[in-house]
Amino acid sequence: MNKKTVILILLPIILILGIILWIANSLFGNPVSKLIVKNSSQKYLIENFDDPDLYIDRVGYNFKNNSYFAHVVSKKSIDTRFAIYSDGFGRIKRDDYANQVMSGWNTAMRLEEAYRKLVNTVLKAGDFPYKSNIAFGELVIDSRSSYFQNINYLSMSDLELDKEYDIKEMGRKYGHLVIYVDSDEVSEEKAAEILIDIKNRFDKADVPFYSIDFTLEKPKDENNDGKRPGEPLNILYFLAEDIYEDGMVERVQEAHAKTDAYYKEMEELKR
Repeated sequence: MNKKTVILILLPIILILGIILWIANSLFGNPVSKLIVKNSSQKYLIENFDDPDLYIDRVGYNFKNNSYFAHVVSKKSIDTRFAIYSDGFGRIKRDDYANQVMSGWNTAMRLEEAYRKLVNTVLKAGDFPYKSNIAFGELVIDSRSSYFQNINYLSMSDLELDKEYDIKEMGRKYGHLVIYVDSDEVSEEKAAEILIDIKNRFDKADVPFYSIDFTLEKPKDENNDGKRPGEPLNILYFLAEDIYEDGMVERVQEAHAKTDAYYKEMEELKR
C-alpha cells in the first residue's frame, strides 16, 4: 500500500474524528479549558470568600451560552452552593453567591424538596386511586403567588441559612398541591367528590397543605391521536380549609368560574 493510498484512507477518518471532537467540545467543553477554569476559580474563591470550608466539587460547561462554571459547595453549610462563571481562558465573569445563597433561594429549594417528598408519600402510595399524569407538591414562594387571589407565600428573605424547619408546618402554611386527574365524568360534582377524598387522604397521612390547583379531565382518546375529548375543569389555588362536605359543590362552582375568568383575562393580555 503506497503513501497516497494510506493518506486517502486516513483523511476521512481524521475528518470524522475532528467533527466528533468539535461536537463534543461544543456540547461539553474541553478538558484543558476546564483545568484552567478550575485553577482560576480556586484563586477567585480564595480572594473573594473568607471561608476555608468552601471548595470546588466540579467544573462544567454550558453550551447554550458558551461558558464554563465551577460549582462551589461547603463542607459545613447545607445551603451554601453556588457557581463561579468564566470563559474558556479562565477569565471570571461573575458568581451567583448573592442570588443563590444570600437571597434564601437554596434554603427555600431545600425545604421545597423535603415537602415534595412528603407529599409523594401520599401521591405515590399504592392505594392512591386516581390516574394522574401531573401530581406533585410545592411550597408557594415569593413571586409564584401571582394569581388572582391573595394567598400565603413563603418569603425567601425571611429564611435562615441552614436552619432546620418543621416541614409539616411549612406545608400547612405554604404547601401547594398540583393534581390532574383523569375521569370519565368531568363535572363540578365529581371534582368536589375527588377533592374531599384527596383532602381526607392527606389528613389521614398527616401531610398538610394550604392550597391546591386541581384539573379534572377526560382520559386521552387513543383513537383520536391521543387527544382529550371535551374541556377540562380547572381550579386554581383552592384552599384546603374550604374542602369539606357542606356546600362543597357550590364552592367548586365558584372557584371554577373564577379560574375560567382568570384564564380569559390572561388571554386578553396576550393579544
